[in-house]
Amino acid sequence: MRISNSLKIVGLLIAFTISTVDFVSAQTSSRLFSDISIKNKVAITFFGGHHFDNEENGFYPGIITTERSGKKGFVNFSRGSSWTGASELQHVDGYVCVYHGEPFTFPIGADFKFRPVAISGARASDAAYFNASPNEIEVISSHDLDTDLKDISDVEYWDINGKNRSHITLTWDEYSDIKDLTNNELAVLSIVGWKNNRWEVIPSKIDENMLDISAYNAMFSEDISSFKGGSITTLEAIPINSYDFYTFGAIKSNYTNNPAIAINSFSVFPNPHVLGGTSKLSFKGDNTLDKKVRIFNSNEQLVFETTAVGNQKSLILENVAEIPGVYTIQITDSNGLISSKNLIVVDN
Repeated sequence: MRISNSLKIVGLLIAFTISTVDFVSAQTSSRLFSDISIKNKVAITFFGGHHFDNEENGFYPGIITTERSGKKGFVNFSRGSSWTGASELQHVDGYVCVYHGEPFTFPIGADFKFRPVAISGARASDAAYFNASPNEIEVISSHDLDTDLKDISDVEYWDINGKNRSHITLTWDEYSDIKDLTNNELAVLSIVGWKNNRWEVIPSKIDENMLDISAYNAMFSEDISSFKGGSITTLEAIPINSYDFYTFGAIKSNYTNNPAIAINSFSVFPNPHVLGGTSKLSFKGDNTLDKKVRIFNSNEQLVFETTAVGNQKSLILENVAEIPGVYTIQITDSNGLISSKNLIVVDN
């Protein structure tokens, strides 16, 4: 380990000087760094594996904080490095930088919210998550929207930087208010970026299997994206620096560049659905692809599943629920495009 310049251990109120901290061991633990703040122009670099560890030490156990303004502070991951074990209580609250070109998930969050972002590969890229409305970004003087946008998130955004092209994946959970943002139409969700003094739509696809946020290597899990949690990825590799900030947006339903709307939209009638009765689910747009139909209850438990084959224009929903409540119909076509709507189930 090499130590010079300044690193402050906030919770213990102990300070010493440090300019860079380089770790060459095969495995490190955030027990060494929990409750510390990396000041501007300062960085720690991991060369091996790092496991986030919450041992309940200090005010912010398991969390590494970096300076977000000025010259910023960084947690660096070099070639061959990795991480595991990040969560709401143990992550980097600030900027993470990766120095290799492999797929990588940034273990970032803020205010005990864990919101990792992944890139498909771009050397010397960095990212930080902000638990605040994009309307509060000081360097943005106006908040104009692309003509294809209905609205943008008012609870969170990301600062992502890099000189190369990459696919970008953003993540959400139940506190991201995706259901309210999209007015219960998951298919209209998109990644948006701040560019040319307005928020622009970045063509994106909701990931059927959401990003695995437990490790560094940008893999996808068995968990299905839903209103309560999921991930969304840009359709093309984009120049990361072409946008100043990124967040979620709701696009207009006539925005034909969104494949989920153009291909995978549907309607249900009647809705509310009467318990014990039937409703007709009708597919719109291109019906040449097979579609998997899933229905989840309010606890995100799967209660019904079937498949509609290509060219099938409708199917009858019956025996989809045992109790009244708000359910979610989710349709995934064979290209992985997802569309979702609420199904209200009532007593007869």
